[in-house]
Amino acid sequence: MSKLYNFTRLIDKYSCVFTLITKNEGTYEGGLYVDGEPATQEMTGAIVPMSSKKIYSSGGTYTAQDKQLFMHAEIPAALLGSQVKYKNCLYNIEEDADYSDFADVWEYVLKRVSVE
Repeated sequence: MSKLYNFTRLIDKYSCVFTLITKNEGTYEGGLYVDGEPATQEMTGAIVPMSSKKIYSSGGTYTAQDKQLFMHAEIPAALLGSQVKYKNCLYNIEEDADYSDFADVWEYVLKRVSVE
Protein backbone atom coordinates (compact mmCIF):
# COMPACT_ATOMS: atom_id res chain seq x y z
CA MET A 1 0.00 0.00 0.00
CA SER A 2 1.38 3.37 -1.01
CA LYS A 3 1.50 6.17 1.54
CA LEU A 4 0.03 9.59 0.81
CA TYR A 5 3.33 11.32 1.61
CA ASN A 6 6.85 9.95 1.04
CA PHE A 7 9.60 11.47 3.17
CA THR A 8 12.23 8.79 2.47
CA ARG A 9 14.53 10.96 0.36
CA LEU A 10 14.28 13.92 2.72
CA ILE A 11 15.01 11.86 5.84
CA ASP A 12 17.88 10.04 4.08
CA LYS A 13 19.39 13.35 2.94
CA TYR A 14 19.58 14.75 6.48
CA SER A 15 20.15 11.51 8.40
CA CYS A 16 22.97 11.13 10.87
CA VAL A 17 24.11 8.49 13.34
CA PHE A 18 23.08 8.83 16.99
CA THR A 19 23.03 6.59 20.05
CA LEU A 20 19.71 5.47 21.51
CA ILE A 21 19.89 4.71 25.23
CA THR A 22 17.06 2.63 26.68
CA LYS A 23 16.45 1.51 30.22
CA ASN A 24 16.29 -2.20 30.95
CA GLU A 25 13.99 -3.43 33.68
CA GLY A 26 15.51 -3.60 37.11
CA THR A 27 15.27 -6.46 39.58
CA TYR A 28 14.76 -6.92 43.29
CA GLU A 29 17.77 -8.19 45.18
CA GLY A 30 17.33 -8.88 48.87
CA GLY A 31 14.13 -6.84 48.89
CA LEU A 32 15.79 -3.77 47.35
CA TYR A 33 15.14 -2.58 43.82
CA VAL A 34 18.24 -2.38 41.62
CA ASP A 35 18.00 -0.41 38.37
CA GLY A 36 18.70 -2.30 35.17
CA GLU A 37 21.75 -1.45 33.10
CA PRO A 38 21.07 0.91 30.20
CA ALA A 39 21.28 -0.56 26.72
CA THR A 40 22.75 1.43 23.82
CA GLN A 41 22.10 1.09 20.12
CA GLU A 42 23.45 3.02 17.13
CA MET A 43 20.63 4.31 14.92
CA THR A 44 20.13 6.75 12.06
CA GLY A 45 17.58 9.49 11.65
CA ALA A 46 17.26 13.14 10.71
CA ILE A 47 17.96 15.31 13.77
CA VAL A 48 17.01 18.91 13.02
CA PRO A 49 16.70 22.10 15.07
CA MET A 50 13.40 22.71 16.83
CA SER A 51 11.20 24.93 14.69
CA SER A 52 10.67 28.43 16.06
CA LYS A 53 6.91 27.92 15.72
CA LYS A 54 7.08 24.85 17.96
CA ILE A 55 9.32 26.68 20.48
CA TYR A 56 6.92 29.62 20.60
CA SER A 57 3.79 27.50 20.92
CA SER A 58 5.34 25.37 23.70
CA GLY A 59 5.00 28.24 26.19
CA GLY A 60 8.61 27.95 27.33
CA THR A 61 8.76 24.15 27.47
CA TYR A 62 11.18 23.94 24.54
CA THR A 63 14.21 26.06 23.65
CA ALA A 64 16.49 26.49 20.66
CA GLN A 65 18.79 23.83 22.20
CA ASP A 66 16.12 21.15 21.76
CA LYS A 67 15.81 19.08 18.57
CA GLN A 68 13.34 17.10 16.48
CA LEU A 69 14.12 13.57 15.27
CA PHE A 70 12.50 12.13 12.15
CA MET A 71 12.84 8.41 11.41
CA HIS A 72 11.61 5.77 8.97
CA ALA A 73 10.82 3.35 11.81
CA GLU A 74 9.28 3.56 15.23
CA ILE A 75 11.37 3.54 18.41
CA PRO A 76 9.57 1.01 20.65
CA ALA A 77 8.62 2.43 24.08
CA ALA A 78 10.36 5.73 23.24
CA LEU A 79 8.60 7.64 26.00
CA LEU A 80 9.58 5.21 28.76
CA GLY A 81 12.84 6.90 29.73
CA SER A 82 14.69 6.56 26.42
CA GLN A 83 17.43 9.05 25.62
CA VAL A 84 19.37 10.11 22.54
CA LYS A 85 23.08 10.98 22.54
CA TYR A 86 24.04 13.20 19.62
CA LYS A 87 27.15 15.39 19.20
CA ASN A 88 28.16 14.99 22.87
CA CYS A 89 24.72 16.12 24.10
CA LEU A 90 22.14 14.00 25.87
CA TYR A 91 18.45 14.42 25.09
CA ASN A 92 15.30 12.95 26.66
CA ILE A 93 12.59 11.84 24.25
CA GLU A 94 9.67 14.01 25.36
CA GLU A 95 7.03 13.52 22.65
CA ASP A 96 6.35 11.20 19.76
CA ALA A 97 4.08 11.41 16.75
CA ASP A 98 3.14 8.45 14.59
CA TYR A 99 2.32 9.52 11.05
CA SER A 100 2.50 5.98 9.65
CA ASP A 101 -1.17 5.96 8.57
CA PHE A 102 -0.45 8.43 5.77
CA ALA A 103 3.35 8.91 5.65
CA ASP A 104 6.54 6.95 6.16
CA VAL A 105 7.75 8.96 9.15
CA TRP A 106 7.80 8.97 12.94
CA GLU A 107 8.66 12.21 14.75
CA TYR A 108 10.22 12.57 18.20
CA VAL A 109 10.87 15.71 20.24
CA LEU A 110 14.27 15.71 21.95
CA LYS A 111 14.74 17.85 25.07
CA ARG A 112 18.41 18.57 25.84
CA VAL A 113 19.33 17.57 29.39
CA SER A 114 23.13 17.72 29.47
CA VAL A 115 26.37 18.26 27.60
CA GLU A 116 29.07 15.61 27.96
